[in-house]
Amino acid sequence: MANSIEGELGQQVAELQLELKKRQWLAAQRWRERMKACLAASGLTFTEWLVLDAIWSLVHRTGDAVSQNELGKELELDAMTLWHALAVLEHHGFVSRGCSMSGKAWRAFATRKGADLLRAVKPNVEGASSLSS
Repeated sequence: MANSIEGELGQQVAELQLELKKRQWLAAQRWRERMKACLAASGLTFTEWLVLDAIWSLVHRTGDAVSQNELGKELELDAMTLWHALAVLEHHGFVSRGCSMSGKAWRAFATRKGADLLRAVKPNVEGASSLSS
């Protein structure tokens, strides 16, 4: 009897965990849509904003340019998605990229123009990310 109750409770917990994960995923999807809407006027896509914001944060934290490998790990983005976002950001002057001293990695940092853009969109990003949204 005890095993039966434990099994039933275990099943209920598993179902609740699954339901929670689905709700978290749906909440993340709604957040992404709000973010896309609030970023539209800036010309940034959600992914470009995510990359620019991560570069700014990592450089600010470490005091040094960030490698594309570090950035990919931080954001869990595939290399092609990251490369494309960085190319667009660089084209618009929001980031600067260059080869590391070892020549084995590409490193990036946010330019003043990129930092200014992040500051400009921050109120809208915070609004789109608030719990009441």
